[in-house]
Amino acid sequence: MKKFLMTIMCLMLALVFTACGGNERTETEPQDISLGLSTAEKDIEYMQTSDLSVFGLEKAENCTLTLDFTDSESTGEGFIVSGTGSLDLNGKKYDFILEDQELICIEVSEENTVYSGILDSSISMENGEEQEISIDFTADRDFSQAVATVSSDGGYLFFGDVFDDYLEYFNMVLTQMAGE
Repeated sequence: MKKFLMTIMCLMLALVFTACGGNERTETEPQDISLGLSTAEKDIEYMQTSDLSVFGLEKAENCTLTLDFTDSESTGEGFIVSGTGSLDLNGKKYDFILEDQELICIEVSEENTVYSGILDSSISMENGEEQEISIDFTADRDFSQAVATVSSDGGYLFFGDVFDDYLEYFNMVLTQMAGE
């Protein structure tokens, strides 16, 4: 788990230090995203060792994350987004609201740009308690490929093939940084 968290932390630090300006590229408006639970063996292993009970789960399976961006405003370095989302966890749907969340743009080359950010919200659990969630979200320039990690109080759910795709994004950022 420590290696995974260190990888995520390194990725986020690299993303912060390489945020790009909006003058030299065309921004693509954030698009609605629906992601299924990761099927990668490493991702499943980490999810199963986390505290899935915070999501009301014993085992992570048949889960979907949906993000519906209804409003976005360009900042020149990315977007401020608002909208709604839902977590479908083994057939139980939990809706949440996204208000004024930042997605930054990282231009890793002329061909490769990613948007990334931590989206914070909360879901109402079946017992009536509010559960704070953080969604570590990364998508490519046209939002056709995306990955997300939903975390809360020691529980992690991975959507998309997190390790493989984050590794790809991380390598693109490192390649761009090495070229500067």
